[in-house]
Amino acid sequence: EKIFDLPPSGRTARSAVNLVRPSWTAMSVDPEAAPVAALPARKIEAMLTDTEEAVRNWFTLEDPSSFEPVDRELRVKTTLKDAPMRGIIDRVDDLGGGRVAIVDYKTGKQPRRDFKDETLLPIRIYAAAMSTKPGVTVDEVRVIYVSPEHQGEIREAVTKASIADTKNKFSA
Repeated sequence: EKIFDLPPSGRTARSAVNLVRPSWTAMSVDPEAAPVAALPARKIEAMLTDTEEAVRNWFTLEDPSSFEPVDRELRVKTTLKDAPMRGIIDRVDDLGGGRVAIVDYKTGKQPRRDFKDETLLPIRIYAAAMSTKPGVTVDEVRVIYVSPEHQGEIREAVTKASIADTKNKFSA
């Protein structure tokens, strides 16, 4: 998230890795982070080391100096059909003309083909939520797996029919 506060020329793997530990220091005092902050120092160090590795790996998957997200950590709150929905979208990319892509980062492994629909449902819900905003058309959802052992990406086009189907599933 914070790498996009830097100018494009400063968005390097080294700069991003250098943001990890200060970000943890700032987050660790938040009451929501208390259970993690209370872990033994060796576990916190392992978590930070893994995070730095995932950040480095992200740079092998995409070049953050080549684009400017519309939003990062976007809080959304809406009603889909008659069901309330709220969440936080990792990243929203501008595709031009009011069209956007919803991007989510994952550190786990990619799902097997038979679990793909189940895995994509949360990001499809975000797409449905964004589609309720006037003048916004979600064209694509992307899930980026940043773990070096399981890196990759799943992309899926978004259509009016898929939005309607997702709204129905979410409401049910």
